[in-house]
Amino acid sequence: LDVCLDALSDRVATIREAACQSCYQLLKLQGMPWGKATLFPKIITMAQQQSRAELPEDNTVSAPHNYLRRVTFLHLLQTLLPLLDSNSLTTTFLPALQQLTNDVTANVRINVARTLVMAKRDGKAGGAATKEIDSLLAKLSSD
Repeated sequence: LDVCLDALSDRVATIREAACQSCYQLLKLQGMPWGKATLFPKIITMAQQQSRAELPEDNTVSAPHNYLRRVTFLHLLQTLLPLLDSNSLTTTFLPALQQLTNDVTANVRINVARTLVMAKRDGKAGGAATKEIDSLLAKLSSD
């Protein structure tokens, strides 16, 4: 797992894509209980990486690196969507998607919209979550 998570931060896009596929295979083999206990807590931190504009002036974190981590998180979530249950999507990932709809980087917001459309299309969200997804998509459509 650590190798996959490290590869998600690689500078080479092909390696990040392969890491997304590896995480998918791990979740498929290990099952949803393992994902909820082990994988999800580790990858959700990727969505919480702030952009330079959101950080205090004395912070020296590289904005492009953090931008890539947020976009990679969204690509990983898109890859994992077929395996996710409604509860995982709603309780674990929807709050992160809500946060990322306000991201200062346009490409992050575009990938949030793609992820939300995929989740809605796949029927992964039910009831209130569908309404929240519709609300977020409406907000992003005016962007």
